[in-house]
Amino acid sequence: MNATKQNPDKGCLFLLAGISLCSLGIGIGTWLDCPYIKNLGIMMGGFVGSFVGSNYINIKKKKTPAWQWVVFFILILIMTALLTVFLESNGRK
Repeated sequence: MNATKQNPDKGCLFLLAGISLCSLGIGIGTWLDCPYIKNLGIMMGGFVGSFVGSNYINIKKKKTPAWQWVVFFILILIMTALLTVFLESNGRK
């Protein structure tokens, strides 16, 4: 059984750091009453988890290219902005 070289310890630390930063973003967004920062912290939690799973814990040889992660990150920023606008416009009625 020929497994690819993995480093789950590094992935675990990266995941913990990412979730900590997301929690910090949610806290700052709540404290400053900035819904975009709060929503971005929520959305980035899933992004960090999928990034770590693909790059550090994945046992198959096919990895997601770096350019796709950049596209995913930009899409998350856009989706978060749209979600924030939608939720804020519904809250003002």
